[in-house]
Amino acid sequence: MRWEKRVADWRWRHGTSESLAEECVVFDAFTLDSLGKGGVSMDAVKRTYRIVVACGTGIATSTHVALKLKEMLAERGKDRVEIVQCRVPEIPAYAEDADAVVSTAQVPYELSVPVFTSAIAFLTGIGMEELVDEIAAKLDENMSAT
Repeated sequence: MRWEKRVADWRWRHGTSESLAEECVVFDAFTLDSLGKGGVSMDAVKRTYRIVVACGTGIATSTHVALKLKEMLAERGKDRVEIVQCRVPEIPAYAEDADAVVSTAQVPYELSVPVFTSAIAFLTGIGMEELVDEIAAKLDENMSAT
């Protein structure tokens, strides 16, 4: 059953809001799948990706990168993206709960998530599509590994 139909059916049966219905469908899919009862594959469940976007001050450049990245990931089917903007020194504090780090500057830390330091492409436009493709592929790869 398609995702939208499952959410609509849940809302109709339980009289809940769309966001609560989505959460319940995710829970149902996970529970049925984990119990081996033929539930929806977890691959079919929409996942929220968490991405840290960093620049020198965590204000202007990271805002531009965050907005463009979110827009371009949505074009690739990843429309549930949470982005945290920060300064480079703050990256370790946010990275442990993230799926990826995207930065306009070098990241001098060893992190357990993929780090993309070529975010300057979002400012120049050169190599931007390729970078977003690389980020999307890494998000997919990490999701299938979990």
